[in-house]
Amino acid sequence: MKIKILTAAMALIAAAALSGCRSASGGSADNNAPDYNASQAAEIRVSVAEWTEPEWEDFSCDYFTMSVPKGWTVTWGYENNILSWNVSRPNSICCVSYLEEDAAARSAEEMKKHGTQSFMQKGSAEEYFENLYNTMYEVKYPATGSFFRAAETVHLSDNEKVCAEFPEGKLRDHSAVYGEFSENDILGEGTYSAAVFSTDSPLWTVRHIIFERAPKGELKNWQPVYERIFSSFTYGDALTSDADVGDTASLNAAMNGRELADVIQQEKHSDVVGGYERVYDTETKTIYRAYIGFMEDQEKTQTRYMPISDEQYADGYAGWITKQKKTK
Repeated sequence: MKIKILTAAMALIAAAALSGCRSASGGSADNNAPDYNASQAAEIRVSVAEWTEPEWEDFSCDYFTMSVPKGWTVTWGYENNILSWNVSRPNSICCVSYLEEDAAARSAEEMKKHGTQSFMQKGSAEEYFENLYNTMYEVKYPATGSFFRAAETVHLSDNEKVCAEFPEGKLRDHSAVYGEFSENDILGEGTYSAAVFSTDSPLWTVRHIIFERAPKGELKNWQPVYERIFSSFTYGDALTSDADVGDTASLNAAMNGRELADVIQQEKHSDVVGGYERVYDTETKTIYRAYIGFMEDQEKTQTRYMPISDEQYADGYAGWITKQKKTK
């Protein structure tokens, strides 16, 4: 499902931005990130985003080890030979999660019989994540009108490997989904991957469930951090598995499978809401969100900062440029 933004709505949002509206995606110019050597004459401050320079530390337990950004929370569980873990940034919807296996009732009747809160009729990864999100998170955030909406789905091709790991089941769907959601009044986006099997059991079996989440417009920025977390994962001596936890290619496929025009529209909308214009630093080869009017404040002969092209909106950004108050 592709999201189209009306021109009239954009005009209203632009007016709100000029009156001081802040971004709902969590971007803040007043963070504690380190600075580059910004031009003193221009009286600006360049703040590096948290996802560009995280400090890493090791996490380990009896079942696995991996690298995580310092200060992030790790939760995990191991029960009935099934491993699950979640790594999340404190007080944020930025997180990555992994679950080896889950089950969902096939029909509403089976849902009642087994006492579960979600059921599946189509047996697709998209349906699984929609049910998972809209049942679990509506309970957690009942006042927000929580939703999960799959915007793009990429069907994966390495089915022989997946089927070899679960030969007793019939593969119904093996997909990576790009989706958008609302959580606690914050709009977010994420990528989700799962393989859905059916067997003689009345339940669908869903295997190797992986998902990434971030505030809307920031998932692309957090992906390198997520990839390092996944790639560093190693099973401990107490547990052996053939599951390939470190492969995030399916998630990237879902993210990159979106139409470029939709990505550009989303990023431009995010900038307008936050009151930003996006610029490219030719010296550091970096894209920043700058305050509205930044380019007008620059000397006409300067060549360091340049407006970005439409295609560059899909590359994300690495920080913010804010205007400093003049000292008396």
